[in-house]
Amino acid sequence: MQIKKKIAIAAVMLGAVACGPQEKETPTGKKFSIVESGSGTAIKENNIVEFTLNISTPSDSTLFDITETGREFAAVKVFPDSIVKQQQAAGQPADPLGEMVAMMSEGDSAQMKIIASDFFGKMAPPFIKDPSQEVVVGIRTVNVYTDEEAYRVAMEEKQAEAMKKMEEEAEKYVEIDDQLIQDYLTDNNISGAQKTDNGLYYVITEEGSGAAPEKGASVKVHYTGTLLDGQKFDSSVDRGQPFEFPLGQGRVIAGWDEGFTLLKKGSKATLFIPSKLGYGANGAGSMIKPFSVLKFDVELIDFVNPTK
Repeated sequence: MQIKKKIAIAAVMLGAVACGPQEKETPTGKKFSIVESGSGTAIKENNIVEFTLNISTPSDSTLFDITETGREFAAVKVFPDSIVKQQQAAGQPADPLGEMVAMMSEGDSAQMKIIASDFFGKMAPPFIKDPSQEVVVGIRTVNVYTDEEAYRVAMEEKQAEAMKKMEEEAEKYVEIDDQLIQDYLTDNNISGAQKTDNGLYYVITEEGSGAAPEKGASVKVHYTGTLLDGQKFDSSVDRGQPFEFPLGQGRVIAGWDEGFTLLKKGSKATLFIPSKLGYGANGAGSMIKPFSVLKFDVELIDFVNPTK
């Protein structure tokens, strides 16, 4: 019984060792560990590999996380050995990250402890204060594409899917934004508001004269933009400098391209712009959050219609 017990314990210990980190070494001598093995196939030459990326200190203080840049993954191409050797012969330093990825499989997680300057070379990023410090580079290979063409197709599909989701999300806000504008008009006793077919509300506070500008006209305007809660985010009036742009050319938000076609020279008005005619799902800067309704007090100072 004792012998069987010892054999069983030994088997468990061997299993634990087999499931532990796998130490590897790149062709240029950089050591790293596969801390978790994935179930995908081995990465090959010319593959494009998407991976998560985290860089920390040995004490586990995060220096960089790819998600903080607004991206899920970074990507790298695995170059054939012949090209790598040509690059090295030409004096180009080895890429530790590329070498590490080339020795992994899809779904693997790996860590490399390395001096920052050996990893980044002479172009260390801002978060590296001391190039001689040791850092821990952690990656997980997520998606592997056969080559650049396969990667391009996949990215186009992802972009199309993302656009579709954004459009679907924007549609949800059509009624929400409309109600927000109506509530604002009611709460602030604003009368005389008119609504266009696209959902833009406008109130002419001072009527101008003559015709309205045509598409393509060069217009000169003053404006002050606020959110519905009164926060000001931009104003040409404060700068003392009118803003000029070609009307209807997509150089400004859609609410402006439409709104200024409704005004005569010298008109002053307030435009209430739903998010789909503003900055939509992207927002703008730190103040204009995604799906924000915008309020602009504007003046059409002058315009010159395009020559026919």
